[in-house]
Amino acid sequence: MKTIEVKVQRDHLELLSRGKKPVLAVAELIWNGLDADAKEVVISFGRNEVSGIGSIMIADNGNGIRMDEAEEAFTNLGGSWKKAKGTTRTLRRLLHGRRGKGRFRAFSLGKKVEWETWYDRDGKTMTYKITGNRDELGKFQIGDETNVKAKTGTKVKITGIEQNFPSLERENAIDEITEQFALYMSEYSNIKIKYDGKYVDWAEVKNLKKDFEPFDVELTNGSKAIVGLSVIEWKNLIGTRRLLLCGKDGFTYDDIPPGIHAPGFEFTAYIKSDLIGKMDEEGTLALGDMHKDLKRVLDVARDKLKDYFRERSLYVAGKVVDEWKREDIYPYKDEPKDIIESTEREVFDICALHMNRYVPDFGFAPSKSKSLSLQLLKHAIETSPTAVRRIFTEVLELPEEKREELAKILETVSFSALINLAKTVTNRLQFINGFEQIVGDKIIAKYIKERSHLQHIIETELWIFGEHYAFCSPRGGDISLKNVLTAHLNIMGRTELTPYIEAENLKDIPDLCLYQQYIYGREDEYENLVIELKKPKVDLNEDHLAQIKKYARAVANDPLFDKKKTRWTFYLVSTNYDEAIENECNQKDRRYGQVFVAKNYEIWVKRWGDIIQEAKGRLEFVRKQMGYIVKNNEEGLEYLRKKHREYLPEEMTV
Repeated sequence: MKTIEVKVQRDHLELLSRGKKPVLAVAELIWNGLDADAKEVVISFGRNEVSGIGSIMIADNGNGIRMDEAEEAFTNLGGSWKKAKGTTRTLRRLLHGRRGKGRFRAFSLGKKVEWETWYDRDGKTMTYKITGNRDELGKFQIGDETNVKAKTGTKVKITGIEQNFPSLERENAIDEITEQFALYMSEYSNIKIKYDGKYVDWAEVKNLKKDFEPFDVELTNGSKAIVGLSVIEWKNLIGTRRLLLCGKDGFTYDDIPPGIHAPGFEFTAYIKSDLIGKMDEEGTLALGDMHKDLKRVLDVARDKLKDYFRERSLYVAGKVVDEWKREDIYPYKDEPKDIIESTEREVFDICALHMNRYVPDFGFAPSKSKSLSLQLLKHAIETSPTAVRRIFTEVLELPEEKREELAKILETVSFSALINLAKTVTNRLQFINGFEQIVGDKIIAKYIKERSHLQHIIETELWIFGEHYAFCSPRGGDISLKNVLTAHLNIMGRTELTPYIEAENLKDIPDLCLYQQYIYGREDEYENLVIELKKPKVDLNEDHLAQIKKYARAVANDPLFDKKKTRWTFYLVSTNYDEAIENECNQKDRRYGQVFVAKNYEIWVKRWGDIIQEAKGRLEFVRKQMGYIVKNNEEGLEYLRKKHREYLPEEMTV
């Protein structure tokens, strides 16, 4: 009998001997057997009626632990013989544990750990025992060896179990072991692992395995980490969605939630990098996303997984959709025309796949019934995410877990937001095309009057002057300055005008005044937009400019307005203007069209062509991403007829 001692601070050993998930501690002991060239590892439990698990045994048929290597193996923490080698001694399999920590993590399972090992020495099988106790952590007793007739291998027995480990006895415990060793067993098909009487059969429960191309991630110090990523989809390991943090050799140091939504898929993803092993050695792996370098790795890996499962969802959904098309119950008959329809179709296919998979007997229902459900789902997607959730909750009774999953997709992934964005951009592009014809086509323009036509159309399309105007509701139309002042006073908490305002100032009004207000700072700070419109056939001249300047000065300088909290933006707009106005618009140190700037107000003169061109520019990036083009003028005019028919001249509604 010989006593040996690890030359490391006790608190460090205590840290190693606790904190790990029980299944990971068992997995490390399995790895020890595999690293000793075991072809089979058996995990069994000794049970009693009082406390459940009384002992844990991990037995392997590997090479065993040579006596002349035992002392070095159990005293040199961080100096495992494996560290200097890349493969096992006999079978040249990839090595995993390399820092000698696994034996200490066995003490997280029980108070006493005994290694009984058999190894070959010059054709003879020798056996001896090594024992350790948590009360004397770091000390091990090595027994005397004897010659026996037996096969090589090692059996680890853990006793003195002071707490229950229900996670080791659950039905899905073998699923977790399967996750841990699936990659390794995919490489070495002759490996057998038997857990609590059942063999791990990763090939039987896997649906698909995907290995991504290694990728580089730049770290905070400027260096790069090489990262491997694999994902295994499971057939029936329900509730299995995990991201395993592994060394580059696939040894698992920790597992975390995947952090992505992959409806309809049970999977395990494996992130493999030397960075993870180094962080485990430093004790920083538990920081997770709070560690900047690990967060960078996780972000890239998760983006790749999102793309992968999105493609997989579409592929799986496509197979189901093909069947529905054969039954003639798929609610979309034609190919999608643009990105809007494509996105709606994509959302529908994913939701319909959920319905087909999780709604009891949906796949066996009569075609008429399935057709009705699919039509209902299509309408809900076109309406709102809330309507979709209501269908799955109240009508189809989807399981709660799957309802929540689907809701997160509709909200977090923002498919519906993308649809709304695409619709908004498409509508605006069509409006611009139609409006361009109203103000630019001489035949159409002669029917347009600013009061009855342009006013009402523009009031609902003020975004054309700037995106921030799209978030406010119009206040007022063809109104006098007195009404504008009264409306402003009401908002500011006042109800009367002082009598000293001269009548002539109240009569100097634009031909058509559109008035809009929005908050630009605190709740009591406003900007007012005032637009003087001329019908398309009127060219602006100096008289028009003088009128808007006089009007703006009367409003902005009124002593009842709080100049520190109120800003005014005035626009003078028509189809064209003369040379004098062109000179006013083209001034040094000002943006083109800004003809006057004061402390609390500014005046712009714009041609409709300028405004339309600027609006097109703001939409151009999204338009390119959508690949959308207004095909002809009729498309733009049809949008105006559909949305603004009551405000168009009769000649344009035919």
